[in-house]
Amino acid sequence: MQIRWKDIDGYKGLYRISNKGEIYALDRIKGNGRFSPGHMLKPIINGHGYSCVSLYDHYGKPDQLVIHRLVALHFIRNPKNSPFINHRNGIKTDNRAENLEWCTQFENCKHAYETGLTPKGEKNYNAKLKEADVLRIKELIAEGISQRKIAPMFNVSPSLIRSINLENHWKHLCVVDIVEGEIWQDIAGYENLYRISNKGRVASYDKTKINGQFIQGRMKKFSVWSYYFRVSLVNSSGIQKWFMVHRLVAEAFIPNPDNKPIVNHKNGNKKDNTLENLEWATISENNQHAYDTGLNVSYKGENVYNAKLTTENVLQIKQMFKDGGYLQREIAEMFNVKVSTIQNIKNGSHWKHISLS
Repeated sequence: MQIRWKDIDGYKGLYRISNKGEIYALDRIKGNGRFSPGHMLKPIINGHGYSCVSLYDHYGKPDQLVIHRLVALHFIRNPKNSPFINHRNGIKTDNRAENLEWCTQFENCKHAYETGLTPKGEKNYNAKLKEADVLRIKELIAEGISQRKIAPMFNVSPSLIRSINLENHWKHLCVVDIVEGEIWQDIAGYENLYRISNKGRVASYDKTKINGQFIQGRMKKFSVWSYYFRVSLVNSSGIQKWFMVHRLVAEAFIPNPDNKPIVNHKNGNKKDNTLENLEWATISENNQHAYDTGLNVSYKGENVYNAKLTTENVLQIKQMFKDGGYLQREIAEMFNVKVSTIQNIKNGSHWKHISLS
């Protein structure tokens, strides 16, 4: 890199700065009449790890300035008037112009995180959780436990649990770990973007954005919809679409020669999307399976949560119909129910499974 020098604004005739981050004090006659020859200034490191120098103006008043800002002000254009400066390689004492860039506060914080200048996870001085806690929180979220219930378990706010779930915090723990016996397949239509495993997990591939930013592949978080896990995928055109995880597993790993439309969870647990727990089924097979596993229970009579009558009451009412001599209004008053309830029992639309025989 060719060295270039410029006068420092506000200190013209006193100091010059180079695009390599060097500060040179020019020859000068001090206030006491003594001659001070030109020389390089030796920087000091401030409490934040940045290189600083003390400059004296024409009146002898000192001011301590950070070198990277002086270099950026004199050698780097700032058309967007960004207020912060990044050291691209993360080394705070490397103040060459080619290692600096203007940025917003958000970009500065993001860069500090990505370069390791901001400690991650439990190494951060104000971390309230340990990595083991966060992994357990992710398990509880996956099990469908509400964020408000999880927060007091770890003595943190619900907003922190939500940030963990959204991967705004602790996202470095979302990378794809190795599980014994796990097999991965590309998701059809999302090849080289997402993959699904026989354990019911979904992960994204490593990718590089158009701006050159590298994004590491990581586990995808699930949301719960109608008791099933679902996942959001984004195609190469940037279009987002939601998919049921159990169907992704079945489509990737289970042959379907009869083109059956439904996927059963064999053990009845809708969140257990492991390969061995899934099977293709017809609609009738799915309904039968729901009854067999207790997922679809037929509640009748007094087992219905809002039943106003017992089986014995209904038998008495039906006997009164048989004997005759009672108006429906009179029967309704005896059992403290509506006339329409008595009418429904008589015409068989309600309690038809109860008979006098």
